[in-house]
Amino acid sequence: MKIKISENNSNERLDKFLTEKLKDISRSQIQKQIKNNLILVNDKEVTPHHFLKEDDVIDIQTNKDKKEKDKGTTLTKKIKIIDETNEYLIVNKPSGILVHPDNIHNETTLLDWAIKNYPEIQNIKSEENRPGIVHRLDRDVSGLLVIAKTQKMFEHLKKQFKTRKVKKIYQTLVHGEVEPHEGVIDRSIIRSQKTGIMIAKSTADSKAKPSITEFEVLKRYKNYTLLQINLKTGRTHQIRVHLKSIGHSIVGDALYKTKDIQNTFKKLQRTQNIKNRLDLDRIFLCSIELSFKDLNKDLKEFKIKLPLKLSSTLKTLQTLT
Repeated sequence: MKIKISENNSNERLDKFLTEKLKDISRSQIQKQIKNNLILVNDKEVTPHHFLKEDDVIDIQTNKDKKEKDKGTTLTKKIKIIDETNEYLIVNKPSGILVHPDNIHNETTLLDWAIKNYPEIQNIKSEENRPGIVHRLDRDVSGLLVIAKTQKMFEHLKKQFKTRKVKKIYQTLVHGEVEPHEGVIDRSIIRSQKTGIMIAKSTADSKAKPSITEFEVLKRYKNYTLLQINLKTGRTHQIRVHLKSIGHSIVGDALYKTKDIQNTFKKLQRTQNIKNRLDLDRIFLCSIELSFKDLNKDLKEFKIKLPLKLSSTLKTLQTLT
């Protein structure tokens, strides 16, 4: 809940103003919330006797909001800088952190971290108010991501992404045995009016966005397949949606499960046989390679290994010969 201060309420004490504004909360409770940093003014921590000014914005958070914020702040400490120049920053984003703010979560994001550590990023002009951010990874997806540090690099990278000149390679573990050994998924993606989530269309639809995903089998396991993904376009949830559309949803993906995986999960829950299924607290999807051209038109290539949690999961599986 946010409250903007008008001229009539300027020079009032914060706790007194909120006591009159929020009739169902006592003054002592309000003072406690302020001291616990659940009430901020202009996104800053203040004291109960803070005097308000015109156009100040009071942000009243719940305990849930604060826990989300704290969780995001903790996760930003796990961000690893892979490379850095005066023009851009290459980071390894951990699973669980948002790249930029959304309308659902109230937590510290990768963008917050970037602006805090590199204040010049905030000066970059962006149509969506996401300075420096030219692409994204889903919240529970980890891996390589580039952040522009200057306006010139921001525009340079945006152009490369738009013309599909940026190379993005992922590794993912999916349910089932994928056939053939390699292939291309060329299906447009659109948001479902019924469920609100993204779906792949196998037939022509003028409202859907063209989307192309290339895949190659890296290793086969009993009931699972490790794939390398070459993302040719960058639609929302593209890899997850495309793999589900060919009947092989990603391990750990709670949103895009194929029907057989949904049914198996429900059956195991009913029998409490949870130990007999492979489960993760994140999606098994990681951006392991990223390449683009810098301002001098030199090709820059970056590679990382799978995070320990994912590579350890592979060691528990039975390899097929």
